[in-house]
Amino acid sequence: MSRIRLKNLREIFDILLPKTPDRIAYKIRKGDSVRDISCKEFVSDVRDLAAFIYSKDIKVCAVIGENSYKQQIAYYATTYAGAIVVPIDKELTVREIATIINMSKSTILFCGDTHEDMVDEIKSLCNNIDTHIFLSDKSEKVVEGNMEHLMVLGNELIAKNNQIFDYIKINPDEPSTYVFTSGTTGVSKGVMLSHKNIITDVDAAIDLKVVGDSSMAILPMHHTLQSTLCCTLSHVLGATVSVNNSIKLFAQNLKIFKPTDLVCVPMVLESMHTNVWNAVRESGKEKSFKFLIKVSNFLRHIGIDMRKVFFKKIHENFGGRLKTFFCGGALLDPLVAQDMCDWGFGMYIGYGITECSPLITHNTTNRRSKFSSCGIPINCNKLKLMDINESGDGEIWVKGDNVMLGYLDNPEATAEVLEDGWYKTGDIGRFDKDKFLYITGRKKNIIVLNNGKNIYPEELEGHLNKYPEVKEVIVFAEKNDVGQEVSISAEIFADYEYAELMKIEDIKKTIEEIVEKENQDLAYYKRITNVIHKETEFEKTTTRKIKRHKL
Repeated sequence: MSRIRLKNLREIFDILLPKTPDRIAYKIRKGDSVRDISCKEFVSDVRDLAAFIYSKDIKVCAVIGENSYKQQIAYYATTYAGAIVVPIDKELTVREIATIINMSKSTILFCGDTHEDMVDEIKSLCNNIDTHIFLSDKSEKVVEGNMEHLMVLGNELIAKNNQIFDYIKINPDEPSTYVFTSGTTGVSKGVMLSHKNIITDVDAAIDLKVVGDSSMAILPMHHTLQSTLCCTLSHVLGATVSVNNSIKLFAQNLKIFKPTDLVCVPMVLESMHTNVWNAVRESGKEKSFKFLIKVSNFLRHIGIDMRKVFFKKIHENFGGRLKTFFCGGALLDPLVAQDMCDWGFGMYIGYGITECSPLITHNTTNRRSKFSSCGIPINCNKLKLMDINESGDGEIWVKGDNVMLGYLDNPEATAEVLEDGWYKTGDIGRFDKDKFLYITGRKKNIIVLNNGKNIYPEELEGHLNKYPEVKEVIVFAEKNDVGQEVSISAEIFADYEYAELMKIEDIKKTIEEIVEKENQDLAYYKRITNVIHKETEFEKTTTRKIKRHKL
């Protein structure tokens, strides 16, 4: 039977979910118990809140906070109402949050528990926010100022006019979300993704069979890997989404929710991998464990798969039903991927960018030689390499209906990356004889940490360059043994003449104090953890630009 081709995100709630009203759409944890939420209840909650948003003529809604069911309602209700949702990284500082709210022109802020104490300060820095709504699960009481109150009002509106949504015409080519990424000049860029962009990426992912019958949401909603390939894809496929409400409870929640698949970044997968090997070594059975892997791989070679039996304890620790990992957002250590495969888990490695909704390529092979590749293009993409060098490396360009509309209110930045429908990723790669893509570098200077966080070094350099004590600075990522970018360093050439003039006795200590001061106003993952004091100026081009590639 042919599947339904959706035109926009609203049709998930009007066409797909109503077909299975009693199916469990969400599982959420309440203390030691688990609450099941049916598709019927989920659709009703989304429609109730959407009715309120539409009735107030709200055009843009910001959402911030930890993962929760109510956060999901706020996200989808906004798009259902024909408005634009702005999911914000909960790790950002008040200043950074306010900047995004102002740039997006959001007029309502849905706020989780972790940000309740910051609301007043955030609003004081914002131009347009006139309403904030708490997503708190601490109380189920309907009180003014929490989301239940708005849903009650929306439900009353629907009761009075059950055709209210007939007035909302959604254009699939118009934005459904603004996703903000770090900017190269300290100013964020808002990636405008349309309904068509996201639905196209979801539709292509369906053929990959990434999601089983139960996925667990562990990444934040502002991460398009989470919103597109975990939540939205699950709703389209009829899978249950279990909400991991705390990273501290991740291991515990795996056993409680028992998901069949996980969409994650390398840091999550590598942590699970490390825990397995640590447990093996502590038991004193490392040699026998490695021998068991060899036996298992030999049996697989002759058509006998005993991995679920041999590595039963690992599977039990991961919930007992986990079959598949989809890992993206940063470089994954190929040895981790191979081990996970050897232990009986399916491995999907993807390459994606927020500007492409996000998925571009997928790698579902079990061959060892391909785990260092990010695979082949998904079926909605065309890929080509530009300015190919003698080694076969070139800049990766992408074309397809999943490519963004552009950057919000930033035509200059949009023009830099879009050309005749092609998106210039800034990443450098090459294809092998099987047309598998390998990422070999970055044309841009963007830093991608192993937790999937993106950092532009120019942003941090801008913060430091405003101090007269700092004459020159280059921010870069420290790498681990497998080439992953794991922490941020700053190499700084101090202005020794200024220090002498101002009678600064210990300029190096002063520089370190400046870095520490700036760190306080940065999200934790952007913070500089190592300062290198340079004694001479950086090597420069004839136009006096630092030769960054020489570092």
